[in-house]
Amino acid sequence: MALGITPSRDQGHWQAQTFALNSSASFKKGSLVKLDTARNVAEYTSVDSQYLGVAAHDSADSLPAGKCVVFVPSDGARGIVDVPT
Repeated sequence: MALGITPSRDQGHWQAQTFALNSSASFKKGSLVKLDTARNVAEYTSVDSQYLGVAAHDSADSLPAGKCVVFVPSDGARGIVDVPT
């Protein structure tokens, strides 16, 4: 069972976009991500106020190197979240 956020295909639209990745980034597939001050993808934290989308792969698995595919939601997009109990 995958943890994290999975974009739902039944309602709304998610657009896959490629962004630059900071070399020190360390997030997993399904993590909520944001753009940092240098416009690189970074993991969203509790003190952030705006998110960009959902990471499509682990930061260590970027191909080409230094790039990250992010699913960016549009209005009405839904995501599925696995909640461990």
